Amino acid sequence: MRDALLTVLIVDDELPLRQRLQSLNWAAFGAACIGEAQDGEEALSLCQELQPDVVITDITMPVMDGISLLIALKQQLPSIQVVLFTAHSDFDYAVKSLHYGALDYLLKMSFTEHDFVKLFDRARENLEHAAVFQSSMAERHRWEKARELMLYLNRGSAFASSNEGASASNLEGQRYAVLFTENRNQASLLLEKEVQDILVRREGCHDGFSFVPSQSGEWFLFMGTSTSSEVYWTSEMEQLLAQLQIRMEEKFSFVQYEIRWFAVLLSTPFLPESIRDDYLKVNKWKKGVFYQADSPLLFKGVPPELKSVTDTQEKSLQEEFRKVGRDPEQLCQFIDEGLRPYALSERWNPAELKQVLVRICTDLFREWGYHPKESGIAASLLQEESFGSFLEVLMHAIRNRGTVASLRSELREVKAMIEADLSQPITLNAIAAQVGLSPQYLGRLFRDETGESFNEYMTRLRMETAIRLLNQTNLKVYEVAEKVGIPSYRYFSNVFREWTGLTPSDFKKG
Repeated sequence: MRDALLTVLIVDDELPLRQRLQSLNWAAFGAACIGEAQDGEEALSLCQELQPDVVITDITMPVMDGISLLIALKQQLPSIQVVLFTAHSDFDYAVKSLHYGALDYLLKMSFTEHDFVKLFDRARENLEHAAVFQSSMAERHRWEKARELMLYLNRGSAFASSNEGASASNLEGQRYAVLFTENRNQASLLLEKEVQDILVRREGCHDGFSFVPSQSGEWFLFMGTSTSSEVYWTSEMEQLLAQLQIRMEEKFSFVQYEIRWFAVLLSTPFLPESIRDDYLKVNKWKKGVFYQADSPLLFKGVPPELKSVTDTQEKSLQEEFRKVGRDPEQLCQFIDEGLRPYALSERWNPAELKQVLVRICTDLFREWGYHPKESGIAASLLQEESFGSFLEVLMHAIRNRGTVASLRSELREVKAMIEADLSQPITLNAIAAQVGLSPQYLGRLFRDETGESFNEYMTRLRMETAIRLLNQTNLKVYEVAEKVGIPSYRYFSNVFREWTGLTPSDFKKG
């Protein structure tokens, strides 16, 4: 914060003074003038839009004077630092303004650039203290909510109907949703921190929005007691999910991970006596997501009931597979055009459906001379976490006669694409799409064949390339980071130090 660029709004009804202030060397003060206004009313509107750090305002102005602007800002946007410009005739008003929370005052006819250096140093200190205080208060309030929420979830209606104190955080009656993230690798802590940061920022700029972290990868999102329609809340949640997805792709495309986002928006407000039942229903979406498209996803209310696969249905499916015959393309066409819509309409329990189809296909593969046990295809199928990727893996196995014989050529293709331009953002999802496999399946095949995960391979390749570039070129460290596809200098330095034991700069010095 000490080195942060301060944004400044100038307010004065006299054009010459505004022009004089605009001509100052703001960069020398570590500041930037982002706008100007002719009176307090216009300034207040601009402050709500631009959120400047500092407002420099005259006292005597038409429509709304500087003191009235100061009072309004301290009520509506209290973190903004206000400096009063005053003539000698307004000096008494300027002194009184300090009691209303003004940072300081300056005399119009005698201020110097050195005055601004001192003022902005104080403004930075005040803003830093305010940010720490607000963050501390927000965290305290959040943990009060978390404690209350856990009591409701663990003790249910018995607690809600007792007299164990009033609701400290007023959860009752608020619209709410539950956000889930599913991580499948070691980057989960980094990703969860980013989600938390995004939620904190949203909390700061959306009135009524707050959140409470639950267990790992899970957040309760509260949206206030507004009477806005469900359409409004649905739109708000869709925007949040899209923002999370975009941020991860932009900021962490160089971290290889598989992550699913989805949220469940409750159709009724939060009520202590029903939260445990509502939460159990919400958690059923974790299984229901198996049949949905890629994230981000938003669900509402109670998930559809998942059915069991009956013995009759299993027998019928087995007969349908036998009718199609052993031609790989015809089998894949049947799976895509027959099995897919049938399963989507029935919505069987995912675990049961996978077991049934693995049994059917394993038996058929054996009859046709394939070797499913040796190929490990059954284990791969059972690990798939979405219906679409399950079918992709199944069709890939059929086309390769139940084996992974073509894996070597596919991995050569994958490695060639990566090595062609390491500086580009490379994700497992993007590479998998190019070779026609699901990310989950390609990731497992990669480990089985090479002995290291896709993420481990990418990290090794990037670090080996970085070491070569640092040794053999005059590229700066940040340029090397960009060359190996890690645009974040800080992240590159951390990974490099973990890999070599030295920072990139120390390594380059030798």
